[in-house]
Amino acid sequence: MQIKALYTRTIYETQKDGVIVGLYWNLTDSCAVIITGTMLPTIENVNYIFDGDWVTHKKYGKQFKAEYYSEDISDRESIIRFLSSKVIKGVGPATAVKIVDAFGDDTIKVLDEDIERVLTIPRFPRTKFKEFKESYETQRGAKDVIVALGKVGISVKLALSAYERFKKDTMNIINDRPYRLSEIAGISFPIADRLGKRTYEYEHDYERFCSCAYYCLYANEAGAFYKITGNTMSGSNGMQKDEFGKVMLNLLRFNSINGKFICDMTIKMLDDKKLVYVKKDGDVYFFPVGLFNIERESAKELERIMIQPNVTNIDVDKELKKIKFDFSTDQISAIKNAFKNHVSLIIGIPGTGKTTTINTIVKLYRKDNPEGDVYLLAPTGRASARIRETITDKEANVSTIHIPLEIKVDEINDIDEEKDIKFNDCLIVVDEMSMTDTRLFYRLVKAIGSNCRIILCGDDEQLQSVGSGAVLRDLIDSKCICTTRLTKVFRQAEESSIYQNLFRIREGNTDLIYNNDFSLTEEGDLSKIEDLMIDKYIEKINEVGIDNVMLLS
Repeated sequence: MQIKALYTRTIYETQKDGVIVGLYWNLTDSCAVIITGTMLPTIENVNYIFDGDWVTHKKYGKQFKAEYYSEDISDRESIIRFLSSKVIKGVGPATAVKIVDAFGDDTIKVLDEDIERVLTIPRFPRTKFKEFKESYETQRGAKDVIVALGKVGISVKLALSAYERFKKDTMNIINDRPYRLSEIAGISFPIADRLGKRTYEYEHDYERFCSCAYYCLYANEAGAFYKITGNTMSGSNGMQKDEFGKVMLNLLRFNSINGKFICDMTIKMLDDKKLVYVKKDGDVYFFPVGLFNIERESAKELERIMIQPNVTNIDVDKELKKIKFDFSTDQISAIKNAFKNHVSLIIGIPGTGKTTTINTIVKLYRKDNPEGDVYLLAPTGRASARIRETITDKEANVSTIHIPLEIKVDEINDIDEEKDIKFNDCLIVVDEMSMTDTRLFYRLVKAIGSNCRIILCGDDEQLQSVGSGAVLRDLIDSKCICTTRLTKVFRQAEESSIYQNLFRIREGNTDLIYNNDFSLTEEGDLSKIEDLMIDKYIEKINEVGIDNVMLLS
């Protein structure tokens, strides 16, 4: 059924998936109404027509659940209100009146089909046209995209990313070439496949196969196909050819698809340079061409940095004697290696003195190179915040890796031909390397110029990065980078049952220690777990303060 309503205010909104609970004025029945749905309109003074059904919420009562909406902008006044609303940039009430005077009842049709015609209007503000056009097309076009993709579980954020990528062609792509949506980070093949028509042509579509192949390679890295291949999380971007074929046959699902089809399509992808194959130990492995090239270029960039002349004037042994601290043998080795090599690795679990080691390296670097900059970087904002709390050198540049590189998290694509050096004559320390993925690491090493020292720190027992690759593990396994492993757990950490249990769990020992440091609460009812976690969280906050409690779920 349909109702006509005006927006009043937003009661509740989720940023992740765009679900909105709003209060509207029901023009049909002249009363207030609560409307719920995805990406509902929040523009005042515009009439909307909502399609949906009345539902009764067990807690909040009667609501209208909207499946779709459209602007009721069919008359002069409603069109003027819409064009002069806050979401349409570059146009005020006076200009909106000019536009409607020029095109009359056909205004919306003209703007949808040929928006450049507004430039023929006398005294139209040409300097505002680009802003007007972009906001109008986004407002009109993105709405249909959000609704269409929301039906298959794609969030508003991802829908807007798709619209930003494909612009006016987005709806045509959704309807006719849905597998191109998997070019958007976060929209995987299984999601795009929900949009594909169940016809022979779609089942055998080349774009469908390519989308599935990339998903197969990326998901295999995380061990997603363990039941088929027996492989757990590998961190490798490559996949053995027979295992690739088995998984592809399983993912593509239809009876009309057989081994010959998969073989023929794989050869086509190789010919089209969408896949790369590598022979190793008498076997063949497939790689996505983008990541394969990035790993190869990263190795070249690392080699370039490592072969530069190593110039240092500091006597590490002499300087360490001046510092009144009982360094472990491993810590001393890590500090020395940092000044013997342009690139070095420091590996260790929490409690083994990585922070003290890094603080010492920074202090000695300042002495060795007073004019050099110091960068302390991490792949995430939370990790960089922890560095800021523990670093003793308050002049150091502490941030995520992205900030000095001037890139956003979702803007890291494949090979970038331009070489934009961001670092020269400096010390670069990257913490939490296990969380740094292949693409981000490539951008980092590519931006490093001359006379730089790079210290890469992390715990290779931690989970791998969310993005592709296991960079830290690969650097260790290469045996090309000078690596120091910190093994001594210092007394304060050693006495903690958390650390004792950490080692027991790694050794497969289930005889754990339970005390104030480490406890386990059992709950067999899944529906009660969320409330239990919240109760425990509040309990601990009351004990030690909100800044000292972290809830992971």
